[in-house]
Amino acid sequence: MYDLLDSEAQSFTLFQEAETDARQIAVWNCIIDAAAYICRRAYEAQGAKYVPEPVGLVGADTLEHMKHTYEGLCNGSI
Repeated sequence: MYDLLDSEAQSFTLFQEAETDARQIAVWNCIIDAAAYICRRAYEAQGAKYVPEPVGLVGADTLEHMKHTYEGLCNGSI
């Protein structure tokens, strides 16, 4: 799952960076936030002592960002 976040060849962020439409970028933001959060929880469930830095930065603010972005998509403000 982590490769979908940080692969130089094909990651969600590469797809997002290729977009020019603000709504599509916002959709990718939600996907990236969700994948990062799931990845973090999976590392925690495995009892990992080390997590890659991008995963280590994931926290409650990640979920808030995803929620805010999703709400903007739903109410048409994005």
